[in-house]
This record gives sequence, C-alpha cells and structure tokens, in this order.
Amino acid sequence: MRAYYGLVDPRLASIYAKDVAETFGGDVENVKYMLYETACAETGLGMVKDPTHRSAGRGLTQFDQIPFFDIINRTSKKDKVLVKEKYDIDLDKIESVDEINNSPVLAFIMTRLFYKKRREPIPDNIIDRAHYWKKWYNTEAGKGSADHYLSMVQWVKDKLGER
Repeated sequence: MRAYYGLVDPRLASIYAKDVAETFGGDVENVKYMLYETACAETGLGMVKDPTHRSAGRGLTQFDQIPFFDIINRTSKKDKVLVKEKYDIDLDKIESVDEINNSPVLAFIMTRLFYKKRREPIPDNIIDRAHYWKKWYNTEAGKGSADHYLSMVQWVKDKLGER
C-alpha cells in the first residue's frame, strides 16, 4: 500500500495521531480522531497525493503557508518547549512550510496546535467533527464539505480493511 507525505504505512497514522493527542492533553480520544480524520479528509491518510504543485497545502494534513506560520507564531512557549522536548522539533527554527511535506508527526503537531486555538471543543462524534473540520480547517472558502470528510474517512477504512 503506497503512502506519501513521509508516511511509510498509513496504519501508522493512528499511532502518531494518538501520541500527539496525548502530548498536548485535553480530550485525547476526540483529539486523536480529529487529527486522524483530518488527514483522511485532506490526503486519504496519505494515500492520495495532491497533484497540484506549490498552490495547495503541504503534508499529510495539507497545511497552507500563512496559517502554518501564524500557528507557529501564536503557539505558547510552553507548547513549543513541549514539542522540542518530546519530538526534537524547534518550531521557531522552521523556515519553510515545506518542512511538513515528509513529516507526518509535524503535520499532526501543527494540526493539533491549529485546533487548540479554537474555543469550541472538538466534538465527540464523527458527524459533528466533519462540520467542525469544514468550519475551522477547510473553511467556507475551501472546496471540501462535511460529506467529503465523511466519505474520505470511510474510504480510508475500506482501504485499510477497518470497520
């Protein structure tokens, strides 16, 4: 099974998502699902490579350049220290959004930090998470929809033989 964005095997994504969710705390189960499902919606969990060059998002969760650096700039010192200590990634030394291209862990870290900036808690069911993703991550201007989110999560489950 072919995977892109530095993901050797798509089945590893759930491990990375859980680890990042546990690192930052909060409602770990809902955060884990939100990270994992975001990667499903954005890149089919790394199994679908974006054909556009330089015009779309980067990495497993398709982060755009402006929000990428905005999140780094607005991330608390405490969280930056946590990322450095746990993952040996110095967010303040990242010079290009392209650094996320081959690092699924960095993609999940950045996605978690993005969602952490939302006041609304991450929902506890997939349908509400689909709408949450559309509102906050894909935005009204994005081409994705809550139905796209749901169908991509199901597509990944089918591909991986999950229920």
